[in-house]
Amino acid sequence: MAALTGVVGLGLGAVAGVRFGSRRERSAPEIRRRALVAITRAALDTPELEALYGVVAEHVRIALDADGCVIAERDGERLVPRGSSGTPPPRPAPLEPGSLAAAALDSPSPLLVDDLAEYGRHRPRPGLVEAGVRSIAVAPLRDGSGPFGTLGVTARRPRAFTAQAGPWLLAVANVLGSARERSAAEQRVRHQALHDPLTGLPNRALLGDHLEQALARRARRPAPLAVLLADVDGFKGVNDRHGHHVGDQVLQEVARRLRARVRAVDTVARLSGDEFVVLCEDVDTRAAERVVNAIRAAGDEPIRCGPHDLRVGIAVGLAWRDAGEAADADSLLREADAAMYRVKQSRRRGAA
Repeated sequence: MAALTGVVGLGLGAVAGVRFGSRRERSAPEIRRRALVAITRAALDTPELEALYGVVAEHVRIALDADGCVIAERDGERLVPRGSSGTPPPRPAPLEPGSLAAAALDSPSPLLVDDLAEYGRHRPRPGLVEAGVRSIAVAPLRDGSGPFGTLGVTARRPRAFTAQAGPWLLAVANVLGSARERSAAEQRVRHQALHDPLTGLPNRALLGDHLEQALARRARRPAPLAVLLADVDGFKGVNDRHGHHVGDQVLQEVARRLRARVRAVDTVARLSGDEFVVLCEDVDTRAAERVVNAIRAAGDEPIRCGPHDLRVGIAVGLAWRDAGEAADADSLLREADAAMYRVKQSRRRGAA
């Protein structure tokens, strides 16, 4: 087996900084020990899980002298490969009762199959026998929520994996489970930093990022763009009369209605308080006006909050740029705000 040397990028040596050497030079336990060190370092240094899975699969395959290694995650009632090394990655495997995939996922410890030709306890994944696979070792992957996948190796020779391979695979599986928990925690932190906790909509920071990206796309390929600022009329009165808990329900319902009345590609964000922004790319003036009218109509419908049917209304201001017109984020937001303020002033004069 060729030695794994340091390479540039996300190679094994770059991640691990370790030489394994040949099996003549090192014992199998030493190879596995060094591989586990490399895998642990990779888990700390590789933020993207699928990139990590590919690196780990390569380490595991070489450390166990296997022909193939596959890391799969559960997706409903099947296992979907997320990272592999060696033999071509398999197709998703159904988690049917009696299948080896289902047994491995639910097993408290790794499953070792010495010889598929003599094994009849669980059904192997279709195609394994035809591909000449004789030995299998599979460990369940778990995080704080339970089993989420499997880590498996295969070999074309019988009895390829010793009893020591099981605990070692389980140690690697524990590293992957911890990495998945850490990735989920980081995703939650990023989401909380960029989304409004009440409505779940993008907040001001994420809106600014979406605006800058839209303007950058527009610079490469000129296209019309619209920014709408929506303000909930009478929102202060709702809070004063019914309390902030009812006011929060109103904002959540307004957010839901806004999201339902625009395209999936449009951005709906909560700017602050009772102000929302809608960013629409590639819209002409007629399409932009239709969005304005749809948002206004959303405010005309009563909002049910417990025993109360509340009518609040929504004032909308529009800033629009044709494909050839210059635009920047601050000016668009200021113009939309000024237009919304004129709408509110007009309503007040009409009421008077």
